[in-house]
Amino acid sequence: MNDKTNRIQQTLIRMRDFGRDHATDFAASGLAKQAFTELDGIITELETHSAAQVSGVNLERHGTKTRAESREDLRALVTAISRTAEVLQSVPGVGGNFNLPADTTDRALLATARAFVTDLAPFAAQFEAQELPGLIADLNERIAALEAAIDTQGSGTTDHVESRGAIEQALERGLDVRRTLDAVVRNKYEGNPAIMAKWTSASHIERAAKKPEQPTVNPAPADHPVKK
Repeated sequence: MNDKTNRIQQTLIRMRDFGRDHATDFAASGLAKQAFTELDGIITELETHSAAQVSGVNLERHGTKTRAESREDLRALVTAISRTAEVLQSVPGVGGNFNLPADTTDRALLATARAFVTDLAPFAAQFEAQELPGLIADLNERIAALEAAIDTQGSGTTDHVESRGAIEQALERGLDVRRTLDAVVRNKYEGNPAIMAKWTSASHIERAAKKPEQPTVNPAPADHPVKK
């Protein structure tokens, strides 16, 4: 949640608390009561969506980290297979079938690795004899790990983007309720300066904090030549 969102949400919470403190002042079927009830629901929505946004961001970060690790693991094995194929050039069918991809994207790496799984089947024993035990199973595991990491990263991105959109919509509705309540509360307490001051404070949206100005660094004066 960014600073602006947090400042608006804190305002909505203060307004809700004001409504609870003065609940008996308003008619049960009146507009103010309805607006405060709607506000309470909006705050609950914001809390739910904010938690989902944080969860999505964390999931995306985890996916990004594991994706990088899985990518390197898979690339290392694909490189080892290609290197080993050069040693086994004399074996019919090996030459030219285990080249590294020119494209460095994950999609190209996965496509190459899947092709290697198919092409390795007739030559598994020869490759495994070059200190690559359980080669095909290992390759499949590393492919699956990268695919899972990509899915995790994508799910996290989708979750936090959708939650952010839901937060923005809820905030807009909250600001609409704020405008309604401001008019109704002022009508109700126009002759009560103490309660009006409390409402004004509760419904006020704080300004963003100003960033401290960076001190200006004047360039050091050039040395003047010494007169003789």
